[in-house]
Amino acid sequence: MMRRGRYWYLIATLGLVANVRSAGAIVLCAKKSGAVVARAECKRKEMQINPGGGALRVVDSKGEEVGKWITPHSLDDIEDFNVGRSVGGRLLLLFVSSSRIGGFNARLPLLYTNPSCSGPAYVEGGNLEDWLYTPGFDHWDNGPSATRGYYAGSPIQSITLQSYADSTSYDCSSWCSPGSGASIPSPIPEDTGPWCCCIVSGVQDDTGPLTALDLTQFTPPFSVQ
Repeated sequence: MMRRGRYWYLIATLGLVANVRSAGAIVLCAKKSGAVVARAECKRKEMQINPGGGALRVVDSKGEEVGKWITPHSLDDIEDFNVGRSVGGRLLLLFVSSSRIGGFNARLPLLYTNPSCSGPAYVEGGNLEDWLYTPGFDHWDNGPSATRGYYAGSPIQSITLQSYADSTSYDCSSWCSPGSGASIPSPIPEDTGPWCCCIVSGVQDDTGPLTALDLTQFTPPFSVQ
């Protein structure tokens, strides 16, 4: 579990103003806490944010836009995302300081439509917002920026799973169903831990293809405009 606490941001409290598009009518709503969420319509005590209201951009030293500034944001109790990048009609949440960029340091199970964890890899998706996964990046220390992040790309579709690969310190025979697990090389270069391929049968899930975002395209220092 990631530690809670304050993260030193570029600006203290500002709202996200971004144009999030999907198949339905989606608006951005500001909660009383300052968190910004995407919904079909805002709740009674939430304020709808006007997409034309002058979003603050987070840019690198070349003026390349990383994303829109959002108030320190929480997703599934993981706090301190402060930049939202719109990709394929969905919002990817990142950490950006004046000198570093990255996402969420967590394992990312990969899903497959065949029983051998081979072929195209998919990632569970379907939400309008999600983390950019950057294994090995810790926004609490002073280490280097992440070089690459991963997410569920487009199109989001329901597939029938036959296997999944997961990073775990457990023995594969105990991590997977009995007799269905095998050790495999890490399919994600930044996650150097042991991986298991587990066999499943006919499980349906909403997924998108495993997609990488090259973070080396952005050069610090970062600033808000």
